[in-house]
Amino acid sequence: MQNGKFQAQAYQITIETDVTKREQTQHGDPSFPVIVYHDSLRKSTLGYINWHWHPELQYVYVTEGRVRYLVNSSEMILNPGDGLLINSGRLHMAETMPDEHGTYVSLMFHPSILSSFPGSVYNTEYVRPWLENEGIPYSLLRDTVQEDNAINLLFLNVIQAYENTVTDQEIEVLLSLWRAWQAVIHRSVHEIRSIPSTLAMTVMSYISSHLSEPLSLNQISSAAHLSKEECCRRFKQITGETIFTYIKKSRLEYSLNLLRNSDMTISEIAYASGFSTTSYFISTFRSAAGTTPGSYRREHRPDTITREISV
Repeated sequence: MQNGKFQAQAYQITIETDVTKREQTQHGDPSFPVIVYHDSLRKSTLGYINWHWHPELQYVYVTEGRVRYLVNSSEMILNPGDGLLINSGRLHMAETMPDEHGTYVSLMFHPSILSSFPGSVYNTEYVRPWLENEGIPYSLLRDTVQEDNAINLLFLNVIQAYENTVTDQEIEVLLSLWRAWQAVIHRSVHEIRSIPSTLAMTVMSYISSHLSEPLSLNQISSAAHLSKEECCRRFKQITGETIFTYIKKSRLEYSLNLLRNSDMTISEIAYASGFSTTSYFISTFRSAAGTTPGSYRREHRPDTITREISV
């Protein structure tokens, strides 16, 4: 694995997104947009990867523990041996189950690597119809289902080809990927009921743009052009959590980035992240992360001397 042209990497558990929740990480090289990650959700300070989307397709294979995934409005628990193929551009999040490791391998690949060139028969006949089908936000591949397990094995072959040492590694990866993709598009399609995630993305975008400000349901529902009641109901129907739970998670994630990458004081970070007081920020952070903001900063920036504050 270490001697190949490509090397599997540890996924960035705390990911950065823009205001639309599009992930900012470049997955793979533009000349060959494929990459494999090995990681565990237990490494995440908060125990989850928050809502985001990316243009790449993502195949996830769980190796240890259980992982809870939400894609658009659908929720599923992945057991060891289960796979999940997430469609391009679909809003999703993941979290480990309590007291479990949630270890997985993830294959990310841009649709362009399958499309050959715009207008090609590969693109128009075999790639775009699957990508653009609103009824297919994902494909759940259970280890206990023979047809699903066969597709999991094909994707694991892609991962193995990525990590093997061969002179024509890119060709081996692409051939293996096409075999897996062929199985996906020929799989007997079961109807997937999924509520479009447009409303959730609108709400999340507004929250991201105003994270450091006081946020009210009146403001958020107005941005979504809905009543407060309907906005709350539909957001929870899609994401499985309330708007204010999502705001708290987003503010905590933003604070993690500032703690790692800025020289701001804890008080400055609290207000920049949208918390009304420093003491409320510290208590909320401790409850979610099991440590204080100061301890988290010292652990992740041992070379940094933080300015003392009085709370």
